[in-house]
Amino acid sequence: DKDNPYYYFGARTSSDGKIYVHTAMPYTLSLTQSMAVDESLWIIIIALAAIVSVIAYFTTRYLGKNISLLHDFANRAASDKDFNIDDDFPHDELGDISRQIISLYREKMEANERSEREHRIAIKATEEKISVTKQLTNNINHELKTPVGVIKGYLDTIADHPEMDEASRTRFIGKAQEHMERLCNMLNDLSTITRLEEGGSGVMRERVDFHELVFNVAAELKNINLTNGIKFTFDIPLDCYVVGNYNLLYGMLINLIRNADFHSHGTDCGIKIVKQNSREYVFSFYDNGNGVEEEHLPHLFDRFYRIDKGRSRKVGGTGLGLPIVKNTINVLGGYIRVQNNKPHGLEFRFSLIKWTANPNKQK
Repeated sequence: DKDNPYYYFGARTSSDGKIYVHTAMPYTLSLTQSMAVDESLWIIIIALAAIVSVIAYFTTRYLGKNISLLHDFANRAASDKDFNIDDDFPHDELGDISRQIISLYREKMEANERSEREHRIAIKATEEKISVTKQLTNNINHELKTPVGVIKGYLDTIADHPEMDEASRTRFIGKAQEHMERLCNMLNDLSTITRLEEGGSGVMRERVDFHELVFNVAAELKNINLTNGIKFTFDIPLDCYVVGNYNLLYGMLINLIRNADFHSHGTDCGIKIVKQNSREYVFSFYDNGNGVEEEHLPHLFDRFYRIDKGRSRKVGGTGLGLPIVKNTINVLGGYIRVQNNKPHGLEFRFSLIKWTANPNKQK
């Protein structure tokens, strides 16, 4: 426009039909002032930017805490399985997911620990079983060799000396017979204790009149040659019925009496009821002997355990009487304990389940 040299306007049409418009004007002071931004607007923009930056910082820090904690947890879990697990996560969705991850890790570690503990227990039990079996085998070999060796010695002596006088020959044969009887008793005891330990669940349980059983034992003792002639008394009420096996209980009581006769150095032994409840009777078998030293009490039920080995063999004990007593009581669902009796003697206190009309209650 020739009349306004400070403003330029032009338009043209392109080949594709689009219209382009061009304008121009001089950059003067008035134009600069018109286009200038108010300073208060810049202050507002800067303030808003600062506020947004602060909000963004704290928001990012809050959201990043879970990630940081998980990262730290992953590093410690990879390097140390025994570290203390902290689950101080924020209470939001990511924090809940993090706590679930920690919970799964704890469950896995507890399961691994249980598995390792059970594995260690199983290994220990196996090792103990092997050790006990080995020790038992050695004990059996040792105990069997003694009477076998003595019997062989007597028989070899008789065979090598055909000119031996009749009195000596008779004495040697008698000694061989004594040790043969001990050998037979030991084999019978081994058979009994093995049957109790391995087939206890198959032992027949029946109603046993315990008063009658004890009475029969007392009567039978007249025909049993007790080494030291200990006297046996009992105080068992009538109608004392227990869940048991007559033969096992009979043998158990005979073993207790023989043990007292062999080892107590006393003159009397007996059995009585000390207490009872709706489920069981508790009996006390006692003697008036010397008792034993406290260090021996935990081992009295061990196979072949002897306090005085020389005397035990001399009187003919097999070393299996008290283990048979314990296994008999255990198989019948009771318990047995041993203690020194005051003022003197030894006491075996054991329980037997009462017989009731309901068979289901006998278990």
